[in-house]
Order: sequence, then C-alpha cells, then structure tokens
Amino acid sequence: MRNAGNTIIAALLATAVLTTSASAADQYFYRHAQAGKKGPEGSIAAPPPTTTPPAAATASIGGNANGVEDVSFAFAPSFSLSGEGWEWGADATITVPSGFGFTHGSHTGSAQYTDTWTVPVADLRAGTVQMIPLPGIGDVDTEPAILATVVHADSGQTQTVSGQVNVHIDGVIDGPNLEWLYAEVHAQQDWFFTMPFVISSKDPDLSEWVQVRIEGLPPGSVLNYGYFTEQGDGSWFMDTNWDYAGLSAMEFLPPPGFVGTFAVTMHITTIEIGSGAQATETVSYNVHINP
Repeated sequence: MRNAGNTIIAALLATAVLTTSASAADQYFYRHAQAGKKGPEGSIAAPPPTTTPPAAATASIGGNANGVEDVSFAFAPSFSLSGEGWEWGADATITVPSGFGFTHGSHTGSAQYTDTWTVPVADLRAGTVQMIPLPGIGDVDTEPAILATVVHADSGQTQTVSGQVNVHIDGVIDGPNLEWLYAEVHAQQDWFFTMPFVISSKDPDLSEWVQVRIEGLPPGSVLNYGYFTEQGDGSWFMDTNWDYAGLSAMEFLPPPGFVGTFAVTMHITTIEIGSGAQATETVSYNVHINP
C-alpha cells in the first residue's frame, strides 16, 4: 500500500505546482496548473488573451496648390489613409520658406531659410486653410514639407506620415519707376551727355524682363550703352534683363557737328516672365544741342 501511495503522489506532482507553508512544512498544497480548474485549495485565473499588433496603415499626403503674388490662396493637401482602426492625428507640422504662413494654426519655429507651422489636420482636410505668400514674391515654385501622425484607435499605436505639396505662385506685373530729372536738356556740340532719368524697380523678386525703346534721336547718334541696337528708323532698342545702374549712366553723343533741337521719347516696358503681362512707362523731353 505504501508503494501505491507513492505512485499517486508522484502522479499529482507531475501535474501540479508544489508549495510549502511556512507554518506547516509537512503539509502540501496542490494547485492545478490547468487554467480555470479548481484544485484542493483554490483556482488559477485564465491567462490573458494574446494581443496581435494591428496591421500597418497605408497613408500618404500630397497635392498641388496655385496662387498669385501678394494674395493668400487655398492650401488643401490630399490626405489618403487606409487600414482598419486607423485615424489621423490632431495636427500637422508644415515647413515653408521664410516669410510664408497660413491663415490657420500657429507659427512654431524658424531656421535660416524656413519657418515651421503647426496646423490642424481637420482644417487642412476641410479645405479651409489658406497659404499666405511672402510679399512681393511671384513666378516661384516651392514644395512645403508636411509631417503628420496616424493613430490606431484600439492599440494607440502611431505611425508618422510625411509628404509635400507642389505650390506655384504666379507673379503680377509691377512695372518700372521712371523719373525724368529735367523737362529740357541742354548739351554741347560733339560732346557726350547723360540721359537725365533715374530708373528703379517696383518688382522685389526681379521676375520682370525689361525692354527699352528710345525714339527721336538724329541719324548718326551714338549711345554708349552696348545693349542697344539701332533700328534704322531713328529708334534704339534694348531687350535684356534689368541693369538699372547701367541704364541710368547711359550717355548720348549727337551726330558730328549737329546743332539744334530734337524731341526724344523713351518707352520702358517690363514683362512678367511667368505670365507675359506687361507694363510701360513713357516720357518725352526736348534736347538742345548748342554750338
């Protein structure tokens, strides 16, 4: 009978956890290892269910935006998201060129050439956000970088999503500032004299091309500004980019031996490179060549 008892005890020990009471070391308490089954002294709770991480979300941010110089315009990136249980986080971080901004959100940082904005994703998706371009900047392309987060509703797991929006801003024609210093010009026979005008730019981004036409010069006259070409009809024409210093220093030499008076008309036209829009300033004055 003793051998049979030992066999029973060995069988129980193979399927139970053995513990010892500090006050009664000779008493054994068997707790069955099988979940939820009661042993002599109690029961063991079922183990927690295994948690499977959610499948990764598929998300992207992109799109295009178009605006006009000095005017705020719609900035509505496309937000694409698929995956069960995933949703967009509250805010997006947008990096733009220095001086650009938005009608929603807040400016949160600056670097050497960039500004950072935090903008609600809900506003971006609703299409209510407008970009505010840097004043005076047109005919430019920029690609603001966007950083957002997607969150899994059940697990709280997050993913970072990055993208960019292709932005083009059309320029507007600003035209030149053209100022004539004198209504009448007096010069000496066979001597160069400086054209009495001052030109400056209204166009801070220098996106405008310039054309200059001078009419009324006597045949045989000379302009010492090399970009001009004589047209054969008494006019001179220049088609080049802005060189204000050179134009303002331009000198004129009448034909050899010329004495008399003639009327000069000067047309300065600026052309917006992107749109082709034009603006022209015209002025006329009398030149008196004295012996």
